[in-house]
Amino acid sequence: MEDLLQFVLRHYRRGLWDPDKAIVRFRKNIGYYDAWKARRAVWRLSAAAVAALLLAAGLALHRSTLNRWEETTASSVVLPDRSTVRLKDGSTLAFQPRRFSKERTVRLEGTAYFEVVSDPGAPFEVRSGEARVRVLGTKFQFDAERREVFLSEGRLLFAREDSDKGLLMTDGTAAVLEGDAAVPVFITPASLNPVAWATGRLAYDAVPLAQVLDELSVIFGKELKTSTQSSDSALLTGEFLVSDGLDHILSAIESALNVEILPNE
Repeated sequence: MEDLLQFVLRHYRRGLWDPDKAIVRFRKNIGYYDAWKARRAVWRLSAAAVAALLLAAGLALHRSTLNRWEETTASSVVLPDRSTVRLKDGSTLAFQPRRFSKERTVRLEGTAYFEVVSDPGAPFEVRSGEARVRVLGTKFQFDAERREVFLSEGRLLFAREDSDKGLLMTDGTAAVLEGDAAVPVFITPASLNPVAWATGRLAYDAVPLAQVLDELSVIFGKELKTSTQSSDSALLTGEFLVSDGLDHILSAIESALNVEILPNE
């Protein structure tokens, strides 16, 4: 022990041995700093990967929300652009709420009556199977199953889903897309007031009374006839509300044409 002490005293120089520097040299010799740098690089890469995954997940969620289609079977629907839709029983309407301000597109199963708000910068389209209707602002009925359109007001383009060629329709016209036909064709409307179920209005312009009574029979589920066959050819011009009821409508017709209308027993 005394020899060791003599050795230290003989060779000791102030500042010759620095413990902190010695630890640094030792760590370098065993690769401590290289391992630490490697771990730090891994941590940085891991953090970047997690951030990238979170960003990707956020973008995917945003796109999913943006592109989500909402379906409704409600009898009356107000779309984001304030256009309104009346759906017949058993019909379904689908649209994308988040995209509707730029892409006014809906999908239809069944029959619906549309009152479309005009927007020249964003055409309104109804798509269903192989048929589509394109409008800017108008009122029309679309029967998706029969592929029939009745236009109450305005103009529209009725075409196949995959075609740019179509039929340009105007007020009061009806058309159908038959089978594999390239474009729809005009037809005679199935009734005098095809959209009365949606609008609640009946309008007649010099229509034979017999035809009027046929339509009222279908609407109210009660067969009607005139007391004299000669009255069937009388021409009726006028407008009525379905909500007024059959008795009120018949009374008005009898007064206007001086006829008697009876149930067909």
